[in-house]
Amino acid sequence: MQNKNSKISKEDDLLIKTIAKNLTRLMNEKNIESQQLSDITGLGIATVNSLKRGVGNPTLTTLEVLAKFFNTSVSELIEKKEKGVLSKVIVEPMPLISLSRIDDYIDNQLFEDTFIAEIGNYSSSSLFAIKIDNDTLNPHIPIGTICIVSKEAKIKDGDITLVKINHHTPFFRRVYIESKYLAFSPIMIESNPTVYENYELLGVVIKKIRSF
Repeated sequence: MQNKNSKISKEDDLLIKTIAKNLTRLMNEKNIESQQLSDITGLGIATVNSLKRGVGNPTLTTLEVLAKFFNTSVSELIEKKEKGVLSKVIVEPMPLISLSRIDDYIDNQLFEDTFIAEIGNYSSSSLFAIKIDNDTLNPHIPIGTICIVSKEAKIKDGDITLVKINHHTPFFRRVYIESKYLAFSPIMIESNPTVYENYELLGVVIKKIRSF
């Protein structure tokens, strides 16, 4: 599990650093400063500076705004350029939902924005992103973290899952495989896993990403 998390961090780092290099190159070509870019596009100066430093992970909407301003494509922002040739970085767009509004997405497929991330062998239709917008999961998952959830990922013992128990609002629970049953426990406190008769497993968290 530790090695997997290390791999995820390297993938995130590669994508955001690629975006940072491409944004810096485009800004130099257009001879525009960060504050000017912020004023013209409406993006916050903190967002622009974070992108240039290679920190965090932007939404697809942010990248589309930048691509439109530079009269280019989102692909040119996220693809690595070596010796004049673009080397493709595979990313997937997915719905982005705040944790406090997860019912809107689960029940009605309503979401607030679109998020992109570098993902492994998962179909894009199985993915959605949840932004942690409250402190109920601190310190395990801080506010602002983006959790990428897959509906098709195979469950492993100890995974963090999104589950709906007894018709309550879906929430994150750690899952344990016990013989023929699945048991769940809160991820914020130490407690014995519980087996529930009525539950719906909605997905598995496959990646956690820093956000702006």
